Amino acid sequence: MKFNQWKSVQKEKKVLKTTCAEGQSFPPVFDAQGCGIQLVDWYSENKDMLLQELLTSGALLFRRFSISQLHDFELFVAVAIGNTGKYIEGATPRSAVSSSIYTSTEFPAEHEIALHNELSYVVKPPQLLSFYCVEAAEEGGQTQLADTRKLLSLLDPDVIREFEKRGGWSLNRNFGFGMGPAISKSFGTDDPDELRKYCHDSGIDILHIGEGVLKTSQTRPVIHHHPVTGEATWFNHVAFWHPSSLPKEMHETLLKSFDVRDFPFSTYYGDGTEIPNDVIRHIRQAYVSSEILFDWKKGDVLLIDNWAVAHGRKPFKGARKILVAMG
Repeated sequence: MKFNQWKSVQKEKKVLKTTCAEGQSFPPVFDAQGCGIQLVDWYSENKDMLLQELLTSGALLFRRFSISQLHDFELFVAVAIGNTGKYIEGATPRSAVSSSIYTSTEFPAEHEIALHNELSYVVKPPQLLSFYCVEAAEEGGQTQLADTRKLLSLLDPDVIREFEKRGGWSLNRNFGFGMGPAISKSFGTDDPDELRKYCHDSGIDILHIGEGVLKTSQTRPVIHHHPVTGEATWFNHVAFWHPSSLPKEMHETLLKSFDVRDFPFSTYYGDGTEIPNDVIRHIRQAYVSSEILFDWKKGDVLLIDNWAVAHGRKPFKGARKILVAMG
């Protein structure tokens, strides 16, 4: 296998550009070979070339660099991402580790987290994400990736046209009904006036607001264009939060007590009409056909262009700790 050598701060030490597996070019891996090279220093020295590589590949994996603690990751994030953002409008459980670092989604280990682009439904989604492996799973727990620029080409043009004809896609969310995140956890406040202002500024319609409860709807395009390259990308949570994506038993249990529109989340066409299950199956299959996997190794750092690449998580056994920053 042919390797490319990248310069390091210490000239006698080499970083190899390689791959996760034979025949798998995505994501490219930059391997410091355990030579004690500080990731933040090496990234800073090669930043222009790496950003160009990121625009093309959509994700970069850094392996066997000298990074062993949260502070090292924070230093890297400060250079690679810069202005980090808070997890506002979040829907999955995660904990803040520092002012800019969170745990990855704290979702039961036996369940898969489907491919998605982070916060695709907010007005200003994060452009960059970075993950740091503190501890790899004993078994499973791979992060799957999919280039949503290429995924777009796998979708039936008629499916895309139907979304565009119907005004994109809509997300309905319900807070305070004993399911899903608390209002304050998702929005950072439960003050009605602050919620109204935030929703107004963020293009979110409030369907109902009351004592400890909130029902919202927001409509977004299914296709976005990359802010730097202008490339079209399938960028949404249409399949991720469609009611049919829930585990069968959970779906049936919820239906015993709630109408589908009262689920913690549900997706529709932009005009509010239901999206047929076969359309969602088609979209989901495009994700599966596009995905690649890689096994985490302790100390790995992954940098993702969130506009171009979706990510997820496979089920796992044993301890697994991945930290994330976004901005």
